[in-house]
Amino acid sequence: MHAISFLDFLKTRAAIGIGVLSAVWGPAVYSVGSLLTGASVFSGLLVALLVNVFNFSVKIRRDEKIRPEQQLARTVDELMTNAAWTVITGLVLVVLLASAAATQKPNTALEPLWVGILVGLVVHLIMNVLMVLSRIWTAHEDIKDLPPKR
Repeated sequence: MHAISFLDFLKTRAAIGIGVLSAVWGPAVYSVGSLLTGASVFSGLLVALLVNVFNFSVKIRRDEKIRPEQQLARTVDELMTNAAWTVITGLVLVVLLASAAATQKPNTALEPLWVGILVGLVVHLIMNVLMVLSRIWTAHEDIKDLPPKR
């Protein structure tokens, strides 16, 4: 189990804060269906990313030259955790968008509470994707430090 870092704490608070602000002063949202379509496709791509990260993790674990305590192995573990959480966040977003679309009355704006929740979750998802990209970059740098293959 990984400890919660200060960055994780900060990004969660930022997502909640932006969600609350958008519930109070946010835009009027009339069409949730198009957002649902985009979030569904994006979440599917995140699942594909998670599968690729899993395959990379298996390759790292099976490589006898890479010990579990090496930086690359730790970075890949963190990448797997971040990618899995990002997929879960994306799936929750899709479910909430579907619920919002189902409860929205025709030709009316989405309730501000829904807007706040959805905006907060989208901000959290974007920050998670940025964290995954950061871990991929770090893993790439760690691979450079490995001894050359013979």
